[in-house]
Amino acid sequence: MIEILVVDNYDSFTFNLVHYLERLECKVTTIKNDEPFPIDIEFQGIVLSPGPGLPDAAGNLMEILNQNAGVTPILGVCLGMQAIGLYLGGKLYNQHHVKHGVSEKIKTRLSTLFTEEGVQEVGLYHSWAIDGSGDYIVSAESESNIVMAIERSEEKLFGVQFHPESVLTENGLLILKNFLNFCNQIKTSNHED
Repeated sequence: MIEILVVDNYDSFTFNLVHYLERLECKVTTIKNDEPFPIDIEFQGIVLSPGPGLPDAAGNLMEILNQNAGVTPILGVCLGMQAIGLYLGGKLYNQHHVKHGVSEKIKTRLSTLFTEEGVQEVGLYHSWAIDGSGDYIVSAESESNIVMAIERSEEKLFGVQFHPESVLTENGLLILKNFLNFCNQIKTSNHED
């Protein structure tokens, strides 16, 4: 069983994410973004939840990212992806059109999170977006060219701007499963070393 830490950025969607991960047979520990990081458990993956505001003002979010990037696989969702984007040198900007509870199509590229190229429907809840200038691969974009997913697999960092746990997202469970498969590969290779 994979042990996952979910960092709750005080968002109502956090426990939808937790329930999805539990459906995928993970053992999930949840902490608020301003609580101490649990050092007595070895997590195979970390999920940074959505949340209000900006990454720099979200408790210890950036510190958690700084301490674990490159060590433990991390998936950032919405605010969590924005934190990863900033960490990897991207820039945040405020969108002209706020997207809250909006369904939109995105174009995906073959990557760790997406097992095929194509178009899929996702649920959006954001006013800020990350640009494409950071040290990461953009693996999905919206039809209006907003960055929707990033990854830097060498650093074990992945992010989605949309909400995989939303009912508006058609392949949310599969995307989470693909992240967990990556975590499992890292866990297996670490045990072989």
